[in-house]
Amino acid sequence: MKRTIIIMLAAVAVACVSCSKEPEYLSIVEIGTEYSSYEVSYAAGDMVVRVYSNGEFTASFDESVNWASFHENGERTITSSGDRELVIDVEKNRGLSRRAVMGIVCGRSRIEVEIVQGSMLNGGIEFVDANVLADSNGGEMSSKMLTLIDHDRIESEVSYEGDRHDWISGVKIVNNFVTFNVDRNYSGVIRSAVIVLSSTDELGEDVAGALYVKQPAADTEFEPLTFSQMYALLGTGSKVTVDRNYTITGFVLNDNTYGNGGEIFPVSRTFQDEEAADYTIYLESEDGAYGVRILARDAENNTTRRYDRAVINLNGMTLERLGGGEDDPVRYSLSGAVSSNILTTTASSAEALPVKVKRMSELTDEDVYTYVTLSDCEIPVRKGPLSPISYAYADFMSKYPMLIRDVEGSSMYMMTNTACTYARNGEPMPQGSGTVSGVIVHENCDQFEWDASAPSDERTFDLGNIGRYQIRHISRDDINLAEDFEDGFSEMICEFRYFNRNYDELVRNVDDNNTIWSTYPPVADPVGNVNGTMTHWPEGSQITAKYEWSQLGPVTSDGTFPNLEVGNGVTDYNGTPTTFGLANSSFSYTNGCIYYASTDAGPAWQASRWRRGSNDFCAWIVNFSTEELDASHSPMSIQFGAVNSYGTFGAPRYWKAQYSLDGNAWTDLGEYTVPDFPPLSGVKQYWQLPAYKYVNFTFPADADVWGKPDVYVRLIPSQDLASNSSGTTYATNIITNNIGSGLCYFAVRYNK
Repeated sequence: MKRTIIIMLAAVAVACVSCSKEPEYLSIVEIGTEYSSYEVSYAAGDMVVRVYSNGEFTASFDESVNWASFHENGERTITSSGDRELVIDVEKNRGLSRRAVMGIVCGRSRIEVEIVQGSMLNGGIEFVDANVLADSNGGEMSSKMLTLIDHDRIESEVSYEGDRHDWISGVKIVNNFVTFNVDRNYSGVIRSAVIVLSSTDELGEDVAGALYVKQPAADTEFEPLTFSQMYALLGTGSKVTVDRNYTITGFVLNDNTYGNGGEIFPVSRTFQDEEAADYTIYLESEDGAYGVRILARDAENNTTRRYDRAVINLNGMTLERLGGGEDDPVRYSLSGAVSSNILTTTASSAEALPVKVKRMSELTDEDVYTYVTLSDCEIPVRKGPLSPISYAYADFMSKYPMLIRDVEGSSMYMMTNTACTYARNGEPMPQGSGTVSGVIVHENCDQFEWDASAPSDERTFDLGNIGRYQIRHISRDDINLAEDFEDGFSEMICEFRYFNRNYDELVRNVDDNNTIWSTYPPVADPVGNVNGTMTHWPEGSQITAKYEWSQLGPVTSDGTFPNLEVGNGVTDYNGTPTTFGLANSSFSYTNGCIYYASTDAGPAWQASRWRRGSNDFCAWIVNFSTEELDASHSPMSIQFGAVNSYGTFGAPRYWKAQYSLDGNAWTDLGEYTVPDFPPLSGVKQYWQLPAYKYVNFTFPADADVWGKPDVYVRLIPSQDLASNSSGTTYATNIITNNIGSGLCYFAVRYNK
């Protein structure tokens, strides 16, 4: 049954009362629900309320509620018993937002569950065009507004910038238009004001709408520029402050409705500028050829909405050319914008944007800060949420780069803020292929990479280059991938998703000699019967289960909304989400950890011996067959997730991936770094990652790896370097052998 719950608003409340009249015997009845309040979308569908009870109970809606009924009997009342899910059918809401209360009675105890259904209509106050430009000579103006609130219940107030506070008068609301008078502007400067309309909605909540009015002085002249002409203002320099009324026009690509509208900038080791996504504007030229990032002074000065066609006055802003180095694209940024720089905005839609569909390999620097659809993509790690970090460190790591790849074998990272509303909402990531759309950006991530070669006085933060381009989705609809793995372009030779020696409901994929067998394709007893094994070489070295932070959620820093039943997207033979030892792990509630039942079963695995001698290393080795495949299935690629031991330091920093046909002669696929997990207490370092880092390598087109009985891949340290024992240096000491490095995923893919 598809679950359509959008927001979960409160934790479970359990009432215990006596249901017996006999004084010598006290019968305790327990009744409760998973959440006490639910919010559902306006669309018709079903929702689930999980009830916990040790007796018979009756759930019912008031007779006035004619839009919700119980799926089982089609009525507004149902009687049942025990722990169970109540499926509620919800009709489409064609009016305003509405609220229903479901009462549940068990014995003498009664609890109430609130259900709020959103509206397909605008229940607040909104202006079609939020920014308007008045004539310097003044006169009467009007602006269309959208609201279902009676006009006589709406109050108006004008707020001014500058010294004069009386140049707008006669504000009226007539037939969903606001009309007002503007005086002639003798001030000699562009002036700004905000007309605020406020009221309460049908649920009694305060609502407001703002109309931003700008008025130039009589002698003000605006000079329109193309984006190319704007770039040319820099000349041979890299930064200039604009001192004329130049304007550019383009489409606004983002807002922060879902918490992923822009990058959250690091300010220090443990502090992030959480408002950054609210004051970042990505503006694309009307022909889609160019883009620029605009940073307003703060969130209040960003008065744009997604898809607005905006006219921006550059006067007073600083234009800067960024990048130009290796894996650092040339891009342009404007900073210091205030609301008066946003002269006009005209509401538009996604359909108005120029269509740009590209492969990853086709991206160029001109695509940065423009909206692009990447074709034939997939998320190749089949577990966890979009933001699989430990939320105990959410103030330390504000975004997670999720690995995506395409049908050609190219890969890049998709940026997701930890504050994104759908980053960890209990829903598993889609496993098929499709398109990923968003703003092409260049964002660093210190937790994934760190520039240890930078001068010590410049080694602060924002040094971690994770590729030339990334893509930032703005809404969940931008990730348009099929849900099921079968509906994708790739197939797998082997896949390792967990470590399990003793959990019978899952594939038991570990033998007594610490060989790990592939868990895909799933069979009842795969040990020795599936294509794909993983060992820690030399053989016999101990591999043990480990935990990871891939709980689907939702989770918060205070554990308000623990959902311990959704697991991490991996199901057992019965289709039940697996959580291993999650329910028995007290710290899992707040940080999103999937624990392990014992050293014999867990969602991840690690080994501790990596150094055999000076520049002589141990390795993860994966062996598989390609006998039934030929080069028509190219490209072949590997994906894996890695991190070093939790709370202790000294595991290998620098690694490389290689392949071989005989296990002796090795060819490099590429190099990568494995981050340290932050200390459990004490100072965190910029390069420490509270998650597993996902990596992709694609085999060269001329690699002779098809139709072979044995192909080997190994992950092996490339340098004898690690952090010091306290974790305060990046790569200064030799590898310490009793410190573990782990994997949470490994797969070998090819095209169908």
